[in-house]
Amino acid sequence: MAEASELANWVPSRLWWHQGRLAVTWVELGGLRFDRPFFHQTLDAALAREAAPEPRHSGVEALFAEAGRAAAAGESLAPPAGFVFHMSRCGSTLVSSSLAREPSALVLAEPNPLGDYFEVAQRLPPAERGQLLRALLILLGRRRAGERIFVVKAMSQLTVFLPFLLQALPQARWVFVYRDPV
Repeated sequence: MAEASELANWVPSRLWWHQGRLAVTWVELGGLRFDRPFFHQTLDAALAREAAPEPRHSGVEALFAEAGRAAAAGESLAPPAGFVFHMSRCGSTLVSSSLAREPSALVLAEPNPLGDYFEVAQRLPPAERGQLLRALLILLGRRRAGERIFVVKAMSQLTVFLPFLLQALPQARWVFVYRDPV
């Protein structure tokens, strides 16, 4: 299990259940920004670096501790200022990639841990669900290169959770991108 103080440049890459406990997998980003079309592509690039550390695994306690530390230090842009929801094959990647071209924007396109959240949170008590979502967004929304705005492009299947996210993050703006199916 990793110590929270050692996780300053690490990002949660996966939430999962391990032996009845919520676990977190972390990837160290080095100096990388989230400037690739998809979240997982930045993680793949981080892991492909020469001498990149192996992913770490911890319990959810390390995620909560590191989120508390990052929030207290003012390292995070969370909560997100906006969400891009979409229908598959509609041009949403173009939208998120265009937003990501702005150096002051941190745009996470389809972050795997957000999708994981909606799977693992079903087994948590309601109070812990909100705490986990806030902590996850704090860590995903860390400033890396002077960003001032945080936007998340959600996976298309997460659109069904839009009402939950709007309740949990009432200030967040959102857009739904689609194309005429004809």
